[in-house]
Amino acid sequence: MKLHNVGLDCRIPPPVPVLIAARGPKMLSLAGEIADIAHLASLALEPKRQRADIDRVLAGAKRRTPGMEPLEIDLSITLSVSDDAAWARAEASRNAEQTIVWAVLAERKGTIGESISPEPNLPKELQEGLVSQSNVWKETIVPPHLEAMISDDILSNFAVAGTPEQCVTRLRSIAAKFPEVTGFRLKLPRPVEDAPYQHYADGIRQMGRVIEPLRSPVAAAA
Repeated sequence: MKLHNVGLDCRIPPPVPVLIAARGPKMLSLAGEIADIAHLASLALEPKRQRADIDRVLAGAKRRTPGMEPLEIDLSITLSVSDDAAWARAEASRNAEQTIVWAVLAERKGTIGESISPEPNLPKELQEGLVSQSNVWKETIVPPHLEAMISDDILSNFAVAGTPEQCVTRLRSIAAKFPEVTGFRLKLPRPVEDAPYQHYADGIRQMGRVIEPLRSPVAAAA
């Protein structure tokens, strides 16, 4: 059977938003130019580095085609939250340690750029020690002398950690510091090999306690 000059009475589906996750300078600029959502996927939360990444996205946005939808910019943030602030900190510390090892090894191979290279203020002893003396991908315990080198300032460059109230306060501070950012993409710390399912379930429930007040206009204005 053949049909000619027949119209279809159906709605055209809306365009699917395009998200580009980027870390390097060129990809950040490209994301600003052509994406609907530019996702800053850097593993570091150091303010100067985040500011530089956002500025690269905004520079690319100046080349956007007229008529495009407004650009969204979101930050990738590791969130470790618990009523036990010390537990949340320990969990986030393991994530920081894993990230440091990943960045050091990748830098040695020449596979990363400045946006994800190891933080310049990281003690060399910490970097070398984590690479040579621990297995942060499988073990829950890091040598105490290395764990002690993860100061609060260093930890804050890799994760948001603490009680729900502390995490909400920190995330609001980040949002105020970078008004161009339209959203956060929150993720749990990287797991260790023997982490049980309940570990993830508890993390998701705790994450909800942070998200809810951030989404509430009344709570945000308080």
